[in-house]
Amino acid sequence: MKKFLVLLLSFILTLCLCLAGCEEISGTTSSGSSSGTSSDGSGGDVPESAYTVTLALPNETDKMPDLTGVQARWSDSTSSYTADFDSNGLAYYDGLDGEYIVTIVGSVEGYTYDPNGYTAYGTESGRNVVIDLLEILDFSGSSGDGSGLYGNSLQANETGAYRIEFTYSGQFVYFNLLPVQTGYNYTIYTYVSVVDNEACPSVTVYTNSNQGVSGGYANGKVTLSNPNITFTATASGTYTKNFAITKGYNNTSTSSGFCFAFGITTVDGDYSEPVYLDIYITQGGVYDNSASPYDKVEVEDYNSNYIAPTGTITWVSDLYKDFSYCDVNYHDDDGYWYITYNGTEYLLFVELASCHYGIDVGYNFYGDGRWQACGDQNLSYVNVIMAYYSTATTDHMHPVTNQLQEFLYYRAYSISPGPLFFDGSGVLEKTPYELATDDSHGWLFACGFYMG
Repeated sequence: MKKFLVLLLSFILTLCLCLAGCEEISGTTSSGSSSGTSSDGSGGDVPESAYTVTLALPNETDKMPDLTGVQARWSDSTSSYTADFDSNGLAYYDGLDGEYIVTIVGSVEGYTYDPNGYTAYGTESGRNVVIDLLEILDFSGSSGDGSGLYGNSLQANETGAYRIEFTYSGQFVYFNLLPVQTGYNYTIYTYVSVVDNEACPSVTVYTNSNQGVSGGYANGKVTLSNPNITFTATASGTYTKNFAITKGYNNTSTSSGFCFAFGITTVDGDYSEPVYLDIYITQGGVYDNSASPYDKVEVEDYNSNYIAPTGTITWVSDLYKDFSYCDVNYHDDDGYWYITYNGTEYLLFVELASCHYGIDVGYNFYGDGRWQACGDQNLSYVNVIMAYYSTATTDHMHPVTNQLQEFLYYRAYSISPGPLFFDGSGVLEKTPYELATDDSHGWLFACGFYMG
């Protein structure tokens, strides 16, 4: 009997020791060692096998902010593991293996960071991650409260990180970037965590004529129909979709001509506490307003590898008054766009001589008959027309390539002169044309195909 009691007590003691070594981590139950940070903030002895996160302050800053309640988090597709930061900005977790996205739980007062920019790996060097803290800058002292365009917009004059606050659903905060150093390209990044996956930013860009162009997602790619701004998808989750906006600023008047209206939605729609959007502004290369990617256009060899059509062209606009119903596809094998009509696929052509609709909007004719309005002077699209003339038919028809499709798309939505399609008020949306389109099909206004 005594022997049995000894065995029973030994089993209970062993079980207690095992339970003491287990912990619940971010909604999952996993075994592993805790961070082991000591109460004096020294961090203790960090095991060589541990995954570590170190917070790095900006240059010329040496005092770490209060990190009480702030944690490092390692996340994979199934689990999350957290550990407290010590007062020096170090956190570690022992017992992990594999690849993890590294983020911060909680807020470091006065700072932000790229929540989608850090990954830890199982290699010796990959386990140790350094997160660069970015100081949150104040908006310009002369800025407004963000409630409206230009005069009421928040204003930033320098690169760096800024925080925008939202207090109710559907709110848009107006933000104007007016850099001190003009003549450069500037990019605005949104910083929303895809690990949290709880919020999604959006933006509308206003020009100096107060025309708004909204940023949205089509076929998994973020798009913005404005030739003066590059809009690029960045880190995305199932709900969160970040983006970057690049704009060239040439002088003060050009800079003040654009305002960004940011919005943010949440999964649960809860704004009982403020919802924040952190943005980060960087300066890029020199911006030259006279230059464009179309100053020099080299037509690819394949652009002449097509069978010259015969017969009479059928214009898309003669078949569809609403272009959104058109079924068009791009073929990688030959580099051309096609349209499916009545179950048959046809090669799309564009008329280079007049863009089909020879609408007089104040542009002059060239001596050889080419219509200048087919090429926006600011983007040197006329160079595209001149280049493709060399591989066009004798009737100045050319199959639609990606470059020509892009040119037609921006021509249809350019802010000057027009635009041809703009929420029902565009030139081609009014009498006598009365054409309708969505954001992705307006370029078909100049296209047709040959049946038979």
